[in-house]
Amino acid sequence: MYEAAIEEYRRLIRLQQPLVDYIRGLTECLLAVYTPDTIETEIDAIIARDQPEDAHPNILRIAFAMELAQRGVDRPALSLYEAAHRIRPLPDRIQAHVKALKNRLDAQPAQDQAHPAAARATNPAYQLKVRLANRLARLRGLMRRLRKS
Repeated sequence: MYEAAIEEYRRLIRLQQPLVDYIRGLTECLLAVYTPDTIETEIDAIIARDQPEDAHPNILRIAFAMELAQRGVDRPALSLYEAAHRIRPLPDRIQAHVKALKNRLDAQPAQDQAHPAAARATNPAYQLKVRLANRLARLRGLMRRLRKS
């Protein structure tokens, strides 16, 4: 289901629809399907295959980086910001986002070592898996009750 949604979002990119129409949904679907370690590779593939030639070279990288940073997926977000900076220098406003993200990452290792379960619990993909597992458990409980009656 997520893969089909990703393909539809990619079609919107090729059709040059406004970013605001699809970036949040596409990022959510990518986080549901890919791990934070592999999501950057998929985003690079989307940019390489689907971004129109006449579009600003960094528009999708920066948009994905901002969305990932909002969701707490900091390392891939920082990598995307750095890749965008290598292509073309970033505006001051976006550099401020990058600096704040680096500061957050510098403070994060101490937190991750102290509470690895807390770090995993803030991962959007993990949260989605937990919600789906809870819903599945509720449905199974309902089905058992219906069989008994």
